[in-house]
Amino acid sequence: MEQYLNQRQSLCALVLVMDIRHPLTPFDTQLISWCEHAQLPLHILLTKADKLTYGASKNTLLQVTKTLSTSTSPVSLQLFSSSKKTGIDDAHVALDRLFGLTAETGQGLEPV
Repeated sequence: MEQYLNQRQSLCALVLVMDIRHPLTPFDTQLISWCEHAQLPLHILLTKADKLTYGASKNTLLQVTKTLSTSTSPVSLQLFSSSKKTGIDDAHVALDRLFGLTAETGQGLEPV
């Protein structure tokens, strides 16, 4: 994976899929650090948001936002649930922004 990330010339951003019940694992932290080093934009999907109450999901979102607030590269994150279809529109907005298709920000996106 490291070889792919380092040698992929067309790579313009990364989307990190992170389980909201287990955020910021050592692998997540390593990938976030790599993005900072490469100055590559990063969007984080906090998946399985339906597994927690709304308040607990928002609390985790705020904790991760606070942890990443010192990041030196562009980072955004959002709640996401494929089973409840939560955050799909915001994910589309984030992808459009990362690909330079729009400067619009979504309702549920948290810039860090």
